[in-house]
Amino acid sequence: MGGNTVTEMREGLGRRFPFGGSAIMLGGGAVINFILEALGRGGIAAAFGFLVKNPVAFVLGCLIVAFTLAIALVFRRKLFSLTLVVIIWLTLGIVNCMVLKHRTGYPLTFADIILSIGAKGLLTVYYKWWQIVLIGLLIVAVIALLVLLFVKSPKFRREKKRGLLRLLLATVLLAACLSVALAGGFVNASLKPSIYHSYVEYGFSYSFVWSAFDKGIARPIEYSQNMVSVIGTQETPAPTPTSKPDRGFTEDFIEFVRNGLFSSRPEGYTEESVDNIRDLLGYSEQYDETETPNIIFIQLESFFDPLTLNDYQIEGDPIPNFRKLAEDYTSGKLYVPTVSGGTANTEYEVLTGCNLDFFGSGEFPFQTVLQEGVWESLALDLKTLGLYSTFIHNYTGSFYHRDTVYSNLCFDRFVSEEYMNITETNPKGWAKDSMLTGIINDALLTTQSRDFIYVVTVQSHGAYPDDAGEEARFPVLSSPSDADSQSMEYYLNQINDVDAFIGELTAALTVFDEPTVVVMFGDHLPGLNFNVDELPEGDLYATPYVIWSNYPLEKQDKDIEAYQLGAYTLLRCARPVGTMVRFHAEQMDSPKYIEEMEILEYDIVYGEQYVYGGKTLEREAEMMFGITPVTIENCYTQGENTFVTGQGFTPSSTVYVNDSKRKTILVNSELLISPDLELDAEDSVKVCQVAADGSVLSETDTLLMK
Repeated sequence: MGGNTVTEMREGLGRRFPFGGSAIMLGGGAVINFILEALGRGGIAAAFGFLVKNPVAFVLGCLIVAFTLAIALVFRRKLFSLTLVVIIWLTLGIVNCMVLKHRTGYPLTFADIILSIGAKGLLTVYYKWWQIVLIGLLIVAVIALLVLLFVKSPKFRREKKRGLLRLLLATVLLAACLSVALAGGFVNASLKPSIYHSYVEYGFSYSFVWSAFDKGIARPIEYSQNMVSVIGTQETPAPTPTSKPDRGFTEDFIEFVRNGLFSSRPEGYTEESVDNIRDLLGYSEQYDETETPNIIFIQLESFFDPLTLNDYQIEGDPIPNFRKLAEDYTSGKLYVPTVSGGTANTEYEVLTGCNLDFFGSGEFPFQTVLQEGVWESLALDLKTLGLYSTFIHNYTGSFYHRDTVYSNLCFDRFVSEEYMNITETNPKGWAKDSMLTGIINDALLTTQSRDFIYVVTVQSHGAYPDDAGEEARFPVLSSPSDADSQSMEYYLNQINDVDAFIGELTAALTVFDEPTVVVMFGDHLPGLNFNVDELPEGDLYATPYVIWSNYPLEKQDKDIEAYQLGAYTLLRCARPVGTMVRFHAEQMDSPKYIEEMEILEYDIVYGEQYVYGGKTLEREAEMMFGITPVTIENCYTQGENTFVTGQGFTPSSTVYVNDSKRKTILVNSELLISPDLELDAEDSVKVCQVAADGSVLSETDTLLMK
């Protein structure tokens, strides 16, 4: 065989792909989808069970995978493109399996892929170093294999019409199966209310892919000028369907392409139709701030009452302080939008009063709508009552983009770990929450007005190891397994520390000379692989809350939703202000509460915001970082080192010279040293607070050397 012939074959001029493309597409789709189900369900038998129980959903998953294989077969380097697609699917399946081991009831969604970009630091929390190294080596090996395969993979002859027809066939089959599945109720156009149960019922392939598109708030079926005009009144609209009709695949797809997300402009949506809402729910007149207490929200990471579990017997009570407060003060169940993770979604509901049930299952507002613009929140609303707002979190400020989001939510001050000197951590490296008492006290003492403070704790965050080496303060006498017992004992130690923080904080505020209300609540259940049967009433989305005060308030227990917490608190201690807060306060018990809430929420989040009178919300001032600003006072060189003096330095303080980052040693809160650095005249020096991901949260004024 001549060299030219070999070259021609290598270039694909004389070689056809030796296998049936359609067979690979359909057969490969079925095999891969079955593997994905086995990984997500814990075994081959469970995957067979799903196939038998819902064969239409299983076939739909096969066709989704087949569609991606059809795309791969269009390319000339078919072996490479097919291998790449297979690796992507299998990686997603393996990651989903790993996620379910650490996050009960919340499988892998597309939002997790986006969030993982900023969550690399969590690897050391959930995995041992040897596991991280092994994962790293595996990734390197896969990349090397793909590069080798790309170089060595032959270029097969272009299929021209054959490849496009195969892709068209995959598209038609997928669209037809999706339409049948939606029309027959084999799958749903929403993964709500329970994403976990949707994955179980509809399969991984469909649920994961749908989570990438299912965003925004769909147009309410009752959305009309008449419906909006009666919101907040006692009129009862004409009877309407109890559920929304499912749209077809084509309608959904066209709407997605047009809007970029699953939301649309309602018919009859005009400024006039929203006037009644604005008149009823607009901002109140200025209020005497001396009549309003300090209001502190403490969002407790993965906090719940472990003594309520059905299959665990625990010696002692790990949360005696919280339990005593719940007995003596207003308390109840708080229904949160997430389980085992997704802390920021609970923050969103509490702070904005918006119900995430109206959003698509793939929505994560901190990653999407809150990234730009100015948004109404408790921080903005309580300015009407004269309260200065502070956010406090003893973890990095860039996670969930909080440094951007809290500015857009109109907070006055932002205090993350970059502005703290953290001296104590637990075995997984999370900062202990006991440090927060002093920071909250500093926040109260450094303002002239009353305060609104929103605190997010971190100590009881997962993972929950079964080999932490800590002595169990509250032995688990019986549980579903030994590993569950050890993980639970570690968790109990952590929430016992959190409970001690609650006791210290309330003791300190008891003697504080200003009226103060503290709202404490769990953000979601911990990722401890609970079975639904082990939970009281089988509810994965219920956590406890309590409203404590250092002055007399009548105890009024009530189970509420997270988006109602702000309104319920203000009803108890002040008066409701702001759009969603006043709506919840006035309409919480109305029979038309849910549909009116959806209409109002659509107007605020995706509509023209006519409820604000056509005006754009604006910040009064830029958000400040730190309890007090980090400042630079002087800079000088001695020998080969440069010394920087100032105020508020922490381990995150970093010296920049001429906008270039320099090695920095923290001596104390007033002194930094940059070794092996000699400054020249005209050099500019500043200090930046650098987050764990390398982003700069804030910077001091610049000193110019002379």
